Amino acid sequence: LSFLQERGGVNLQVTADTPFYSVFDNEKGIRTYLVYNPKKENVEVKVSDGSQLTAQPNGLTVSTGGI
Repeated sequence: LSFLQERGGVNLQVTADTPFYSVFDNEKGIRTYLVYNPKKENVEVKVSDGSQLTAQPNGLTVSTGGI
């Protein structure tokens, strides 16, 4: 719950080219991207808001930026 309090609500309008993602927007205008990568190598993820991030292998990648 503390994660959600800090990161904000889920933004369902933003999509990504992987099924294993979530996007959160908080009240301070900070957007957080969560991507799970089950593969053994890095995966480049493109987001519909123009963002792009590298998801680390075998785990969860968290990235933040402005809205």
